[in-house]
Amino acid sequence: MSDRDKNTLEASDPDWQRFFTAPLVYKFQIAKAQTDHALLIDNTSGMFLPYAYTISTRKKTKLGTHSHGQIFATISSDGREIYAPLSADGVEKGHMHAYAFDGSRVEDLTPQMESYTSFETVTSAQSGRICFFASFPDRTAMIMLDRNVPGSARELFSTSGEMGFPPAALSDDGSRVVIAHSIPDSEGAEWKILIFDTQTAAVLHSYSIDSTVSPLLYDSRATSDRILVQLAQRGYTEPAWVDIKTGNVTYLQNAPTHDIYPMAYDALSRRLVVCSVLRGHHQLLLATNNLENAKSIGPSTGSFMFYFGGAQFIDSNTLILKHQSSKDGVSIIRIHLDRDGSYIPMDLKIPSATGTPYQSIECATADGTIIQAWVGLPANADHTLPFVIDVHGVPTRSRLTNIHRKRKRGFQTVLVIADLITAVRSLSVTTINKLLLGNPERLSWKIVLRLSTNW
Repeated sequence: MSDRDKNTLEASDPDWQRFFTAPLVYKFQIAKAQTDHALLIDNTSGMFLPYAYTISTRKKTKLGTHSHGQIFATISSDGREIYAPLSADGVEKGHMHAYAFDGSRVEDLTPQMESYTSFETVTSAQSGRICFFASFPDRTAMIMLDRNVPGSARELFSTSGEMGFPPAALSDDGSRVVIAHSIPDSEGAEWKILIFDTQTAAVLHSYSIDSTVSPLLYDSRATSDRILVQLAQRGYTEPAWVDIKTGNVTYLQNAPTHDIYPMAYDALSRRLVVCSVLRGHHQLLLATNNLENAKSIGPSTGSFMFYFGGAQFIDSNTLILKHQSSKDGVSIIRIHLDRDGSYIPMDLKIPSATGTPYQSIECATADGTIIQAWVGLPANADHTLPFVIDVHGVPTRSRLTNIHRKRKRGFQTVLVIADLITAVRSLSVTTINKLLLGNPERLSWKIVLRLSTNW
């Protein structure tokens, strides 16, 4: 592709370039207390941008100016604001901003702070408190603020280690926040869970655990206060409850056989929706106390955005989430839990990707394991096409941590850095130094660096 704006396609561009920038819905999030207000992130403008979306009228409102695009944003629980980081030069460093839902106002939430890298915010359901992590050159900090108190942004906690993703969970009233972080110099193998009083910044509870931890939910409506976390302690990613008073961990399944990702929780009915991922096959499950008697719901084919918040309870019997399949493309569906898990697409009038339907392919790994995947091609593709690798997770330290952890468990790790010059430019200097200039004894994994610039 030429050096002109790569987000702008012209009639003379090849089919494959058009296909890779086809319109796509990246995220759809409905406000908990105002279900007519939603956050929509799509690339119908030529790049991914966040919009305020009114469901009843299908009105899209552009939020601010993100000249390099933006895929990270969160809508507030009351639906009045959308939070997104704003970077002036596209290198992911800037400040978190608040955008009024009607697009009339934008506010820098941390005007007195130096620039930082950040992603999405965590909001409390019944108060104006929000938090997010900010990565500075020398530390990663948890920023806490109250939208009802101007100038209240402050660093609640900081560490030289890494934080989970999502980095925190707030109680409904905003009085408690759960933070998880790795212990520095442990190569990500040892983590701590901390519970803070958001008003006094006092640490109320602290637990250690030998696993990466992502805090997902603070449940104060149970018999005993507990937090829902995502762990990788037993070889697979899976959910567990942690009792706040004792620190005891209760897994939702007896013996894991594949990855399980929590997506939504309804505090009133105590029901949890998870996505089971087994060799590329996604299946939604509805569980109460554990996963042993969970039942399948929703589509049995296609894929889901399997992160916590990727699905939402509108009420105890209605679930909304994004679904993608070779038959229907990308759509937002509504699952009726009181009707045996039947579902219907929500008509959002968003163009779907063009090209041939996704084709199922299988390939064998070195040990003979068969892995299933989906491949989409441009329409009328009858010639060899470039193979594009999209870099995920940079610039962050989590990929390096995962590599260290897998090496310690005996896995041979191949790290593919990039296949696009734009992706290489997004790598931070720190990451490049760790990959290429670090201790040679530590760099025992293979590094593949392949630039394709002459397309």
